[in-house]
Amino acid sequence: MNKNKVTIITGGSGGIGKAAAIKLAEEGGKIVIFSRNEEKVKRAVEDIVRKTGNNRIEYILCDLSSFKSIRRAAKEFKERNGRLDVLINNAGMNQLERKITEDGYEMQFQVNYLSQFLLTNLMLDLLIKSTPSRIINVSSAMHKYGKINFGDINFNRGYSKYKAYTQSKLAVIFFTESLSEKLADKGVSVNALHPGLVRTEIGINRENGNGKFIRRLKNPFAIPPEKGCETLVYLACSPEVEKITGKYFIRKKIKRTSNLSHDKEIADKLWQLSVDATGADIII
Repeated sequence: MNKNKVTIITGGSGGIGKAAAIKLAEEGGKIVIFSRNEEKVKRAVEDIVRKTGNNRIEYILCDLSSFKSIRRAAKEFKERNGRLDVLINNAGMNQLERKITEDGYEMQFQVNYLSQFLLTNLMLDLLIKSTPSRIINVSSAMHKYGKINFGDINFNRGYSKYKAYTQSKLAVIFFTESLSEKLADKGVSVNALHPGLVRTEIGINRENGNGKFIRRLKNPFAIPPEKGCETLVYLACSPEVEKITGKYFIRKKIKRTSNLSHDKEIADKLWQLSVDATGADIII
């Protein structure tokens, strides 16, 4: 990575986000971690600096369940930085219980998808200014089991964490493909990935600990974050993918997304829903 490059990574205080931040920091670029937990992200920054010797690691507080927080964080980033080379939308969650955010949306749909949509659009001017630049969205192989429930996007009836999660990750795939088309002549690539089953705390309720037992059952079959972040790092800095956009990767290889994800009518409808929900100013 060019030492002048600036990278944002959401959810970089733990899991594959932190593992990716370490590997990217070793290349010498500036890394800015967006995180909701100040105590945790401070420790992560100190650890990354200590392990890599790169003191150009910063953080900005950002709660992805709040559009107001995302806008504030984006403003703070722009006040500090005149360029953005890589935006990694990594942060995500798998919420056991149904919860509605302050903005009125089901938590997984907002954190896993709408927050990506808003933050990315807020950063597009810098990304276009800094071309060639890259956007990387973390999705999941589970997107293949999802559908966009336009009639009840918040699952007011019959909530299932599985349905909510797969909907959010399918939305990320739609977003990746739609945005790549809109940015086709702008010098900004957009790709998505499935990191694999990674040994992280995703799926555990931070408030009451629900989900810990299931996570313990899965952990023996899960890969460590250092392995899970490999495709993320590959998409962020490998010259092999510099000209590739609108694709979905698993283990550094392009894979086909679900048949549903190629439905243009759904893609357009979801894009408009996202603009209306987030109030994003679309510059493309």
